[in-house]
Amino acid sequence: MSESCISAAAYVLGALPPDERADFEEHLESCADCRRSVRELAGVPGLLSRVGPNDLADAPPAPDTLLPRLLRAVRRRNRRRRWAVAAVAAAAVVAAVLTTVQLTGEPTPSPVVAMRQVVDTPITAGVSVTPEASGARLWMTCRYHGHDPWTKPYALVVTDEAGVRHRLATWRVGPDGKASVTASVDMPPDQIATVELTTLDGRPLLRLRHPA
Repeated sequence: MSESCISAAAYVLGALPPDERADFEEHLESCADCRRSVRELAGVPGLLSRVGPNDLADAPPAPDTLLPRLLRAVRRRNRRRRWAVAAVAAAAVVAAVLTTVQLTGEPTPSPVVAMRQVVDTPITAGVSVTPEASGARLWMTCRYHGHDPWTKPYALVVTDEAGVRHRLATWRVGPDGKASVTASVDMPPDQIATVELTTLDGRPLLRLRHPA
């Protein structure tokens, strides 16, 4: 057994005189091997604490192999502890991922369906209607193929099965002639009769009968 291991064992067991203990602690700051030995021996006092006075009465001298056996026992216990901690951490990560998926997962968006012209218009658009917890979410993309598109205001309107119209959003097509509009309505998709792109005064330009 190396001198460093003997010093580490004596240090852990509190057997070093104060001056030698101070010197050894200073040595620990620059010696990785001794720090590792101290960590490995940290469990020895706990093992020795389980030995009572009766166990020591008339006991034969401790064999030279006692400390190595204690070291191996401490290493095995530390390995088991590390594996247990890793298993618990892995289980926690899996549970967190599953919880995140359950809490934040969103339904898969429905396909975008092209809207049909009601009147001759320079606008083309497509819309998807996706169910969500509170009703339905609509996502529309539109493009204006004429001049000065940003001066043209439009509205997204849905009509329910009872014929009631609901204006969900208004916008102006940007200078690039494109716009993307998202809106929600508090009715399930199967209660939506039509989706329309209209002027602000309600004149339909494009329409999608739902379901398409």
